[in-house]
Amino acid sequence: MAYPTISSPASAWFNRGVSKLRMGRALQSDFAVTSDTVRYWRIEQTDIPPEEPYAVTMPIPVRVVREGELDFIASFEEASISIGGEGFHDAFQALVLEVLDTFDYLLSHCLTADHAERIAVKLDAERVEGRGHARVVVKWNGRVVASYGIRRGSRELPHDYVARQIFLTMRQAMDLARCPLSRDQYYDLLRIHGKLPLG
Repeated sequence: MAYPTISSPASAWFNRGVSKLRMGRALQSDFAVTSDTVRYWRIEQTDIPPEEPYAVTMPIPVRVVREGELDFIASFEEASISIGGEGFHDAFQALVLEVLDTFDYLLSHCLTADHAERIAVKLDAERVEGRGHARVVVKWNGRVVASYGIRRGSRELPHDYVARQIFLTMRQAMDLARCPLSRDQYYDLLRIHGKLPLG
């Protein structure tokens, strides 16, 4: 089974996958007591706890800043993730766990290909098969009102762009996929947004 890449500001750094890992590439000695106010490090595969289903595809840059005697802030700046700790090593380890928690959250709160398929079925949309993806065409009274693509072979990959392409917020698109939002309510929202005639 292939595991999908995670789409996020940090998508280049992580792949979903299962492997046997060992903890501790960033050892305590690497963060020995020092007068440095800023340290730079990288999260690598061996820093990920073995029970986590993630594979690091490239080292994640980390900046740890000493702000007080027991006040350190570790940051993965490209993804706007930061967290504090009581030492360089403590802040670094907390950041590793914060990055993993962020990816867990993103995976559970994004539209997937399955959601996109459910939306297509609910809207009785036309599906046009392409080489690398299927194109879903949403029609109202024979007129195309929206369309989006579903990437082939990416069941769990985020398809968050679908919400924008069918003129919904992420929450509305999730509701459309999961049933709280009906087909008629979807068309009512399109009318509110001026995408369909009133009445």
